[in-house]
Amino acid sequence: MDSQKQDGIQKLLQAEQEANAIVTAARQEKTARIKQAKDEAEAEIQSYRNQREQQYQHMLAQATGGSDELAKELETKAKRAEANMRATIEKNGANVTGMLVKHVTSVQL
Repeated sequence: MDSQKQDGIQKLLQAEQEANAIVTAARQEKTARIKQAKDEAEAEIQSYRNQREQQYQHMLAQATGGSDELAKELETKAKRAEANMRATIEKNGANVTGMLVKHVTSVQL
């Protein structure tokens, strides 16, 4: 009977060792899966960041290009307005000068 008990105990110890090996393998597999999932998530995040950065740079380039065009348009309008003012001064300058001279030289008592 002792030999049967010894065989039973040996079988239980062997089963316990096998169970520990299975649990250890499962833990290692779980750890590997978690690491793989983390790496995949980081790669996906980096890809998304790159995509958004490209979109931002594209939008920034468009906005800057629009600003240059707007600046050129404003400069053209300013030059036209200046030319109109100069033409008006040329046209009416002699009359205004004459009126000023007349008012300054005439004294009313």
